[in-house]
Amino acid sequence: MRILMGWIRTLRGSWVAIRDAPSRGKDASCPWKIPVAGWLDVLVRTRRKTFDEHLTLLASGIAYHAFLTLVPTVVAIALIYGMVADPAQVAHDMASLIEIVPAGGQVLLTERLTHGMGSRQRDLIGAASTVLITLYTASLFARSVMAAMNLVYHQRRRPRFLKRWAVAAAIALSGGLFLLIALCGIALLGYVENILPNGTPLLWNTIRIGFWCLMAAAAGIGFMLIYRFAPAREDARWSWCLPGALAATILWLAATYGFGIYVANFARYDAAYGSLAAVVVLQVWMFLSSVALLLGARLNVELELQTAMDTTTGAPKPLGQRGATAADRVEAGTLSSQENDA
Repeated sequence: MRILMGWIRTLRGSWVAIRDAPSRGKDASCPWKIPVAGWLDVLVRTRRKTFDEHLTLLASGIAYHAFLTLVPTVVAIALIYGMVADPAQVAHDMASLIEIVPAGGQVLLTERLTHGMGSRQRDLIGAASTVLITLYTASLFARSVMAAMNLVYHQRRRPRFLKRWAVAAAIALSGGLFLLIALCGIALLGYVENILPNGTPLLWNTIRIGFWCLMAAAAGIGFMLIYRFAPAREDARWSWCLPGALAATILWLAATYGFGIYVANFARYDAAYGSLAAVVVLQVWMFLSSVALLLGARLNVELELQTAMDTTTGAPKPLGQRGATAADRVEAGTLSSQENDA
């Protein structure tokens, strides 16, 4: 009992020392130089503001536009891929690509793919019209992401018209390019599987795990690009975009895996929604993915608020002249009252 009480007193003393630490990251030039006490401040504020600023409502809007975009995007990519590949190979590779989606959503995407590949849209004009429709819906999705980023980063100004559409188009095209590269990678995996000698399951599983790790890394890079360029502000340095991207990637993978297990073993959406069950599953998965995206952005904002150093690109500027709300402010409690008053 004495040993247990000693451990408790030690832990309590450590917590008090961390809580009352004089430096909480005000001079940090990158997130990794913020001390433990500062990170605790950041995590507490991130949790509180997630609910205070209704991030789940923003995630619902992103998920709605993502749903309108995903199905035609997958069909358009399948049509383009089908121009240079055998239809059976297209069906096999697309089935592998959508494995990451929970089971109910896979049913919907597979049905739409089968319909799209079997329709007359496989000609050049049909494929072109499908691509144009996809680009339009993808631009709406990208603009919803940009609007959400501006709200999370507390940016009230609107970017110029050309820049707004250029960033939206870049987000949309990057998403389509990511899916196309993933599809080519899956096709390459199939080729590697065929040339591997029998009796090498360990090597094959290692290659598959490595491939999906690369896809996760690509998703993380996508999060970083969104955090840097989507908000209408002076660009944050890459080091201040990285923590949120890492957190968003981990949360997205965990949410996808966990929700997939839940749908496969416990959920009975078909009993409540009938033929709409696949739509609901896909919508919920997109909502969880959007929450992960916004939580990563919220974490980045709180990290920038934790330091008084300039977090934007270019020559260092004083507080109030950096062109970014998160960079121009320091959260209360980080600096002393005298420094905040100054």
